[in-house]
Amino acid sequence: MKTRSCKNKGSRFETFIAEMIKESGLDPNARRQPLSGAGYDKGDIKTTVPFTIECKNSNTISTMKWIEQAQREAEIGNSNPDKWCVVFRNPKKPEFKETFVIISFDQFVELLKGNQKNLIIEVDKEIDPNLKYNMQRLKEIVTKIIKDL
Repeated sequence: MKTRSCKNKGSRFETFIAEMIKESGLDPNARRQPLSGAGYDKGDIKTTVPFTIECKNSNTISTMKWIEQAQREAEIGNSNPDKWCVVFRNPKKPEFKETFVIISFDQFVELLKGNQKNLIIEVDKEIDPNLKYNMQRLKEIVTKIIKDL
């Protein structure tokens, strides 16, 4: 059974993560999910981000235990059981100064592939021809840079 101070510590971290998601513009309605283990909605953060998010604010790092919990919760309560993540902080740093995310390598690859797709800009015919030309050149340059990397 968790003590009240441990629960408060976890709640603070969950609130911090929800605020970070809001501030990033990913979901302006992201919020902490109280009692996230109960009911169908799983994950510590209620958000439209397509991941079940499990937050950990612990002095000890138990990576596999956390991953297994996130996978179970994603399987039970998420429309895509492969979309899970564990967000945790570095216990050696002041609270919220260094935060990390664990995802599977497959998820990581999908995110990278999605990022490349987002670099493709479709230009509408009604846009100023100079802007259209500059955007097409930018697309070509960025594509070349990505290949070189």
